[in-house]
Amino acid sequence: DLLHWEVIKWGRENGCKHYDLTGVAVRPKDRKEEGIYEFKAKWGGRLAISGEYSLEGGSVLHGLLKKAKAAYRKVGNKGRVTGASAQASAPDALLNRGGP
Repeated sequence: DLLHWEVIKWGRENGCKHYDLTGVAVRPKDRKEEGIYEFKAKWGGRLAISGEYSLEGGSVLHGLLKKAKAAYRKVGNKGRVTGASAQASAPDALLNRGGP
C-alpha cells in the first residue's frame, strides 16, 4: 500500500491525472480475483470498461503478439488479470484523508 500511495502522491505533485492499476475481473470467479478487485477498489478510482478483444489465430501478427506476450511474462509480469481496466485518479478526498 505504501508504494502505491507514494506513487499516487508523486504523480499528483508532477501533474499526473491517472494511475492505471491495469485490469480486474468484472465478475470475479474466485477469492483471489475478489481480493485483487478489493485491493484496487479501495483506492477510490473509477472502473473504466475497455472491453475485450480477440485476434484470430493463424496470422503473422498473432504469432508475433503471442511471442511478445510470452517474453513479457517471462520478465516478471506473471499473474496479471485482464479485462476491465481500473484507473485510480487519486481523488482529492483520498489525498486529504492520508491514504486508503
